[in-house]
Amino acid sequence: DFDTNVPLDESSWSSVQLCETLKIWYALSKTLAERAAWEFCKENKMDLVAVLPSFIVGPSLSPDLCTTAADVLRLLKGEREKFQWNGRMGYVHIDDVALCHILVYEHEQAFGRYICSSIVVDNNELASMLSARYPTLPVPKRFEALDRPYYELNT
Repeated sequence: DFDTNVPLDESSWSSVQLCETLKIWYALSKTLAERAAWEFCKENKMDLVAVLPSFIVGPSLSPDLCTTAADVLRLLKGEREKFQWNGRMGYVHIDDVALCHILVYEHEQAFGRYICSSIVVDNNELASMLSARYPTLPVPKRFEALDRPYYELNT
């Protein structure tokens, strides 16, 4: 649904059809909720600023693991299935997401959508980074090459 030669930016939207086909319900719910918010604000002549973080990593207030942390933990334990499916993902630290929210709040001229992401890596790059950081954990060393387009983010 997208040209892999053009980095994704704030004008890019997740494909509702693709989310439904692949049963990516979380991404679908986020996409539909944001579209509804934009429509509501347009109809009611309200301003809206949307911060669009990629996969958020870092400490959590909850004692439970968030989905992203749980996925990374599974990778650290040597589980590959979910990561084989994902292929290439963007990541951002929670502190950067918090700062982004503060910045768009403090600047009156902020408007529209803002991607908040630090890095886009494939499974092999992520595994290499995690292996270097946690050398005693059984992080898989290689993943099968996936026949799917990779994306980049224009942040």
